Amino acid sequence: MQSRMLRLSAAVRRVTPVDSAASRMLQLADVVAHARAWIDKEEENAKKLRDAYRIEVL
Repeated sequence: MQSRMLRLSAAVRRVTPVDSAASRMLQLADVVAHARAWIDKEEENAKKLRDAYRIEVL
């Protein structure tokens, strides 16, 4: 267990707690990024995103 923790701490420099509001904002930013990527790849279009997921792309 100790060696595993050492490997993990070598990869992670700092862990910071995030409050729920910040966490939700990060989740929203992730959704927006994925939605834009879907549109760019032409996997989805803006009308489909609005109808299926209620995501409005301006």
